[in-house]
Amino acid sequence: MCAIMGYYNRNKSVSGSYIELMEQILEHRGPNDNGTELISISTDKDIVNCAIGFDRLSIRDLSLTGHQPMKNNEGDVIIAFNGEIYNADEYRDELKSLGYVFRGHSDTEVILYLYQAYGIDEMLRKLDGMYAICLVDKREDVFYLIRDRLGEKPLYTFTSSDGTLMFASEYKAFYCHPEFKAELNESALDEYFLFRYVTGGDTFLKGVYNLTPGTYLRIDGKEIKQVKYWSIPDVAKNKLSKEENKKRFLELLNLSIKRRLIADVKVGVQLSGGIDSSYLSMLAQKYTDEKLQTFSITFDDKKFSEEPYVDIVNEKFGFLSHKYKFTPDRFFDCWRECTWYFEQPMNHEGTVALLFLNKRAKDCVTVMLCGEGADETLGGYDRFGWIAYYLKHKLRFKVKRLLQNYSSLLHFKPISPLTNIDERFITQTQYVSNNMFMGLRNGNVDRILKVVNKRKRILNASPGKGVRKYMNYEVSTYMSDILMRADKVSMAASLEVRVPFIMPELVEFSSTIPDEYLVLSAPNNNSFHTKRLLKELSEEAFGHDFTYRKKCGFSVPVMEYFNSPQVVEYIETSILPSIKNRKVVNYDFICNLWNTRNTIGATSWEYHDALWTTFSFELWAQMYLDNSPLDWKHIDI
Repeated sequence: MCAIMGYYNRNKSVSGSYIELMEQILEHRGPNDNGTELISISTDKDIVNCAIGFDRLSIRDLSLTGHQPMKNNEGDVIIAFNGEIYNADEYRDELKSLGYVFRGHSDTEVILYLYQAYGIDEMLRKLDGMYAICLVDKREDVFYLIRDRLGEKPLYTFTSSDGTLMFASEYKAFYCHPEFKAELNESALDEYFLFRYVTGGDTFLKGVYNLTPGTYLRIDGKEIKQVKYWSIPDVAKNKLSKEENKKRFLELLNLSIKRRLIADVKVGVQLSGGIDSSYLSMLAQKYTDEKLQTFSITFDDKKFSEEPYVDIVNEKFGFLSHKYKFTPDRFFDCWRECTWYFEQPMNHEGTVALLFLNKRAKDCVTVMLCGEGADETLGGYDRFGWIAYYLKHKLRFKVKRLLQNYSSLLHFKPISPLTNIDERFITQTQYVSNNMFMGLRNGNVDRILKVVNKRKRILNASPGKGVRKYMNYEVSTYMSDILMRADKVSMAASLEVRVPFIMPELVEFSSTIPDEYLVLSAPNNNSFHTKRLLKELSEEAFGHDFTYRKKCGFSVPVMEYFNSPQVVEYIETSILPSIKNRKVVNYDFICNLWNTRNTIGATSWEYHDALWTTFSFELWAQMYLDNSPLDWKHIDI
């Protein structure tokens, strides 16, 4: 786990002085080592037109033989790689038989020789891992920027006005280059204020893109070509029985966990108390010689804490438990620090506590497994039961929509009386109502429709039929955002997080499981009807009451924190005046929400979400628009 960064200009030489600054700003991702390579990717070998940098967090092969950028034995293929390849050791003997000589036992060297032996596409087909890769082939004057199949590792790009292509694991590195100019991407704002995050590789800065998962760029002296090398396959449902599906799923999950425990450093598990991380912890213990270490966040407010379930799991299996209480006095600094690392407005309040957890866990381990990805790939959200019901009763749904009154619909989430089922599903995940959005942004229904239509295009392009189509939409939208959170706030602590539920082979198999084995049709949101296969396995391990409880989610009592004197002073002296000057949201509207936040009428979820998203955006804008994140690096929590 590391950071990669660099820049390239096909027409002229580049300076190597900026790459070291990039390494310094991203050193939290890799504090153990760094390296730089200046390369000519041109027929004119006198032009040094590419600079590559690397920060290393040592996980596999802690020796200097794992140093990057790494060259092959001939020195004409060079790689800088952020991530882990979990099945790398399975190819060593094969590559040795082909004549490749290994200098160490890092997975980076395996990638290098797989590329030499088989080429880019076959190399990628063989890899099980999370990765962002820069691979330079001087033999053909070409280089590749590659992002893993499901988007566990970020890889940002930006092309400046003089034709310089920049890339990095975090886009704050671009601020080190004089050709980078930070401008607000206003087209992202409506989507953010409705859904809390933006989709499709867009960011909050103009021209800065996160390469979409399963994609690589092929770059040479003539063109930049984008290639989609993987997506969830659109295949028929399998013919296995429910028990056979459970057996095969469990085989693959065990394989994934076993691979993701491989490390030359200590490994633990993020244990939230939910069934995903709990079941993951139980299986991980089988492949751990020492007592498994688990790491959990607790709160004084019992509505937000799953500590009783954390205790059940730890006591049942005798894990070595580390629990850290997140208190209001920690919120203010963690909120600011999280924004700096996250590189976008803080969307999930729980992220601030997750950063606190990771920083404490780093004292004990360097790698943690987490339970992300199960909800999206196995049908874990209540809305999947709802969509299954309406797919089964389409005619009844259409009649009901036609009979409802437009004005009442406007207050809630559907867009119009003729709202189709896809729009209905998409708007289920709005964090504020249409009325609240229009108050915040001085917007209208057309602007809401523009955002919904963007997401409809993603939904329509999603593979699968029935409920599976909607699950795959969540994989490419919400799960991508969750994985970015996992990456940014773990690397902030120089900690690697691995996600066993999204091993590509496991995701591919899960996409063939019949819908009825995962999600039951239900007219109302009901967690009893979702993620059935995993819940049946969980019930066998932890019992009915543990498994079939109301889904909690990972959040914090943010409104309580907003009332602390330090936060109130900061919002009223720094955040609100800046909101007034920026004119991104309606200042009078947000002031009214703020001033009435403690009234009886302000207890609704959308009061909380409107305040949280607005203040979080303004904090980000101060760091990344008004100033440079380079100026904020002194933040010390």
